[in-house]
Amino acid sequence: HRFDTFDEINLNCGCPSPKVSKRCFGARLMLDPERVRRIVSTMGRQVCRAEVTVKCRIGVDQRDSYPELCEFVVAVRSCGVRHLIVHARKCLLEGLSTSENRSVPPLRYEVVDRLIRDFPDMRFTLNGGVKTLEATTEHLTGGTIIENPAHGWEEDDVTRLVCRPVHGVMIGRAAWHNPWMMRHADVRIFGAATNPDWKSRREVVREYVDYAEALHERYGTVKDFNQDCYGYPANVLIRPLIHLFAGQPNCARFKQRMCREWELSKVGNKGTASVRDLLDAGLEEIPVYVLDSTHY
Repeated sequence: HRFDTFDEINLNCGCPSPKVSKRCFGARLMLDPERVRRIVSTMGRQVCRAEVTVKCRIGVDQRDSYPELCEFVVAVRSCGVRHLIVHARKCLLEGLSTSENRSVPPLRYEVVDRLIRDFPDMRFTLNGGVKTLEATTEHLTGGTIIENPAHGWEEDDVTRLVCRPVHGVMIGRAAWHNPWMMRHADVRIFGAATNPDWKSRREVVREYVDYAEALHERYGTVKDFNQDCYGYPANVLIRPLIHLFAGQPNCARFKQRMCREWELSKVGNKGTASVRDLLDAGLEEIPVYVLDSTHY
């Protein structure tokens, strides 16, 4: 029952990492829908409240036809899964690196559109290539236009497709590279009249420091799985903030200063710097008007 503290538990069948693939999880699991069915079925028996979901690609290696994708969807649906997060690219486990698998295979939004049509009892969240809130709104409301859709629509001879609304959009790399873009999500995506919690970057950093210190107090700062230590080193905890000032003056200096302070703190026996130390040092590089503005 400890899993029911979560709203959702997701099985990732989309990760293209060679290290992951070698151990037969991530995207390689899509090659064996029956195994995925058994895994998800077992997961479902372990929870009462949390929803079990699956993230996948539209295909893997040569197993990339629409009927094969449907076979995968049917397998997970048969054991109660009703929500799939679909990265609208196939995955090539041989020949492409992890980063190349995020960009080289072409996006096929029309495949997700067909899944929505063919599985009306399921919810599909679109992932892949969505970089702005404007694009997110377009996918959520419908109207994304695909010229000459090439995958999954052969028998319909469609030359121009207006996609149906998706049930959700997952933004990954774009949110990582520019997290400040998400401050507009309440208004632009969820229909709020105003941002209910309009903060400056300085306020966000302060709250994050409090969060990081609470993690340190509970779990410690040492991460060593061999010793059953599951702590959070400070240099790991600052990573979600390294792009907080993307596009603003001295963004690079902010990151460089924190990295330099971390390396200096490891010299001697003083102990490594805390999250507060690193962020305080980095913020010295950022102009005050950027730190305290809620608009930039």
